[in-house]
Amino acid sequence: MTQQHILHDCKRGEERILQRGEVRCISADEEDDCCLRVASADDFDIRVVSGAQQGCNCTRKCEDLGQNYECVERYLCDNTGGSVDIYNAKDQCYRNVGNIDLADKTCPNHLTCCRKAKEPRTKCVDTEPSSGCGRISGVNGPGIIDSDLSGKVLEDYAAQIGEFPHMCLFYSKRGSFEEFRGGASLIGRNIVLTTATKLYYMKSDKTLDIRNEALGVRCGVLNVKNNEANLPDPQDRTVTDVVIHPEYNPTLLTHNIAILIVKDPFNYVNHISPVCLPSPSDSFTGSRECYSSGWGADKYDSPVYSDFLKKVKLPVVDSTSCSRTVNQNVERFSNNPSKTFVVYDDWMCVGGEGIADTCRGDGGSPHVCKVNNKWVQVGAVAFGFGCGEVGIPSIYSAVAPEMCWIDWVMSCQAVMPKIGELEIASIDGFDVRQASNCRSDVVVQSVNSLSSRDCGEWLRARPKLYCQCEVNYN
Repeated sequence: MTQQHILHDCKRGEERILQRGEVRCISADEEDDCCLRVASADDFDIRVVSGAQQGCNCTRKCEDLGQNYECVERYLCDNTGGSVDIYNAKDQCYRNVGNIDLADKTCPNHLTCCRKAKEPRTKCVDTEPSSGCGRISGVNGPGIIDSDLSGKVLEDYAAQIGEFPHMCLFYSKRGSFEEFRGGASLIGRNIVLTTATKLYYMKSDKTLDIRNEALGVRCGVLNVKNNEANLPDPQDRTVTDVVIHPEYNPTLLTHNIAILIVKDPFNYVNHISPVCLPSPSDSFTGSRECYSSGWGADKYDSPVYSDFLKKVKLPVVDSTSCSRTVNQNVERFSNNPSKTFVVYDDWMCVGGEGIADTCRGDGGSPHVCKVNNKWVQVGAVAFGFGCGEVGIPSIYSAVAPEMCWIDWVMSCQAVMPKIGELEIASIDGFDVRQASNCRSDVVVQSVNSLSSRDCGEWLRARPKLYCQCEVNYN
C-alpha cells in the first residue's frame, strides 16, 4: 500500500501517516530518523531507498541529505573506494553503474543524489560490440529496480538496459512533436522491421495511412518519454523509405509486415544492435523461451501506456489448436459469430496460457526466441482479442514465412533508390512466365545467405520483384 500524508488531526509539529494500514502521528524528528536509517548508501555514497521501511516518508530533496549532495549522473559521484570501480583505466573514463530505483523520487529524471566528485570526469562512450546479431548479454551499466515491488516482480515485467538491444520504436514528426506510432526491431544498419498495420490499415469506418508522413526511428531507448540522464543515449534516424509487403491485404491483415529504411545507419553499441532473423523453413511452434517487449498498455478498454520498456514471456502456440480455441470463443470477439476464424500461413499464435499478454500500443514490436543463445525474431505483434484473455492466444505476423521478401528488400535496397514505391498488389495478378521475359540489370547477393532452395522459386514467381532486382542465392 502506498503511504499517504494528511496534514491535519495531529499535534503541531506532527504528521498523520498511513502506515501498514494503520493511521498514526509522528513527529518530524521521528520521521527524519526513520529516513536516515533507511536511506542507505552504496559504495559510491549514493543515497538509495531500496531498503526503506514501510511507512517512512523519504521523499525529501537531495540537498537535505547533507552538504555537497547534488543530483548528477552516476559517473560524477565521488567514489569512496568501494568494491565496484566505475573508473575505466584503459580508456581513462567513468561509467554509470549501480541500480536505478524507479521508486526513488529524490532527483528528477533518475539522476543520482550523491556527493559530487571534485575532479573533472569524462564519461565513457560505448564502442561497437563484436558479437553480431541477437546479443543476449546486457550493457555494462546501471540496472533497473523498483523498491516498491519485489525484485522478482520487477524481473518479470521490466526490461533491463541492453536486454533487448534490437528494440526500437518509430514515430510521426508533427512540428516540434513526436507522436509514437509503434514498435519495431533493428534488423540491419539502416533497416527496421514492423507491421504494415501500423502504417496502412483499412476498416469499415476509417483508414489509417501514414506512409507519406515524416517518420523517425529511435533505437536504444528504455524510457519512451524522457532521455534519462543515467541511461545510455538512444539514437534517432529519419525514415527515407516505407516498404510494405506487396501482397499485404489491409483488410484481411495477411502478409502484415513492413520495413522502414532510414537515411543514416545506426551505430552498433552495447545497447543497440540487430536481432537475428530465421530461415524461411524454420518453425518455432512450441518454443517457450520467447519474449515480447514494448511500451503498450495493460488494459484494452482503458489504456494507460508504459513509459519504461516492458517485457512478457510468451510461448509460440500451434495454429491448429489456436484456431480451434478462437472459434470456440468467436461470439465474444466478433460481430459476425457465424464467421470461421482462420489462422493464415503467415500468422503465428502467441501466449494464451494466462493473463500475460501484449496489448494496445505494442503493435509492430518484435517477438524473439532464444536459439543457440541468440535472440531470433520469430514474429511481430499484430492483433489480439482484448488483452490478457486467459486461454486466448494473440495473433502475430510470422517472420519466417516472409523471409524471402525481407531478404529481397535488404539485399536490393542499396542499389534501388525507388524500392519503396512498389504498389501494394495481390499475387493473383502475377504470371510466373513473365519472369523469363526480363533480365534485371541489378543482381545482388542474398545478405542473409539464403539458398536457392529457400527463395529461388519464390522470387521467380514474383516477376514484379524479379525484373527489378535479381537476388543471387547460395
